[in-house]
Amino acid sequence: LARHALDLAVAMIAGDLPRSGPGVIRTVRHQLVVRESA
Repeated sequence: LARHALDLAVAMIAGDLPRSGPGVIRTVRHQLVVRESA
């Protein structure tokens, strides 16, 4: 799970994911959940 979150973050930084839309909202929400559970 941590590796998947890291891959998403790297992909976003690299610009592989769209900067807006449901994908980003889902990614940000996932990152917030991971941060709270850390």
